[in-house]
Amino acid sequence: MDGLGDSSVLALPDRIRGVARESRPTRSLSITVLRTDGRSVTVEASDPIGSPAKPLTNTQLETKFPDCARNAVQPLSDASIDPALAAIGRLETLPDASELTTASG
Repeated sequence: MDGLGDSSVLALPDRIRGVARESRPTRSLSITVLRTDGRSVTVEASDPIGSPAKPLTNTQLETKFPDCARNAVQPLSDASIDPALAAIGRLETLPDASELTTASG
């Protein structure tokens, strides 16, 4: 199971709070998790994978995009995922964005 149907995973957004800090460097993040035993764990990252400094590889995009597309608020159909991904791969050479909208169904 990937967690998307797990009620404890689905309840997590209700327990998460984002705090913007103007003092944070651009393209950086800090995530602190407060555990049920009272301990906390903090992870800091700059230029995370997928950022302009560390773009996704084609393989990473081909793995991530279908998962995101299927689980979006307005999910893409399985039949439209491959054409949409192909259009994204040609994004810089497309004459306009209409192919993206038709590919996404």
